Amino acid sequence: MKRWQATIKYRSEAGSVEETHEVEELNEIHDIVEAGYHWDCLIDLRVERVNHSVSPTLTIEAAAQL
Repeated sequence: MKRWQATIKYRSEAGSVEETHEVEELNEIHDIVEAGYHWDCLIDLRVERVNHSVSPTLTIEAAAQL
């Protein structure tokens, strides 16, 4: 399982089109967007962490103590 999931929404004549990509590193999203549809058609780009290796409830305060 990859660490990140990027959902990209584009505008089309038939309505919006969504693509979902799973990536290991965030810098991979750049290449996906550049290779995709014209980026002026991009409506939304959402990135979510899908592989919580430490804890899904970890806070920034608790992480500072690690």
